[in-house]
Formats: sequence, C-alpha cells, structure tokens
Amino acid sequence: MKAIQWFVYQEKCIYNLIKNIYNVKKSYDLILEGITYLLKSCLFYIRTDFFKCFYILQITTSLSKVIFSFHLMNEQRYMKFVTKHELIDICDEIKQQIDIEKE
Repeated sequence: MKAIQWFVYQEKCIYNLIKNIYNVKKSYDLILEGITYLLKSCLFYIRTDFFKCFYILQITTSLSKVIFSFHLMNEQRYMKFVTKHELIDICDEIKQQIDIEKE
C-alpha cells in the first residue's frame, strides 16, 4: 500500500518526466517493464482487493503517458510487436476478470 501511495504522490514528477525527451528515452525500458509488472499484479488484486487494483490501474495510466510521449517524440513511433501484444493480452485478461467479478 505504501508503494501505491508513493506513486500517487509522485504523479507530478511523472508528468515532468514527459517534458524532457532525454529523460523519457532513458526511462522508457524501465517504465515499460514496470507497466507490465503492474498490469500482471492487477490480475491478483481484482480478486482480492478491488481498491488496490483501481489505484494500480491509475498508476499504470500515468506511466503509460510517458510511453505515449516517447512514441510521439520518436520518429519510428512504433512499439515492438511482441511487447504490444503482451500488454494487449494482459489487458484483455484484466477485462475478462473484471467482467467475471461484476457478476
């Protein structure tokens, strides 16, 4: 829970990171790895603590803005195919679990 609170309080720093292309490039791989880890942890928290799951998704959204800004600044503007599909698969699984928990 402390890690979640830390991320919530650091959201302004995350937005400042987006403004500097050097910092975005430097942090890209680490942030992408973190997003993947957070999304996978959401699969657990959907079943146990929906409140934590909500905050993890909120943190993931903030971090995703860094990734999005990198692709806007980068001439290629494409995410690796494997990485993209891994994230899509995890998000699809999260959506399925949320639908199951709604019932």
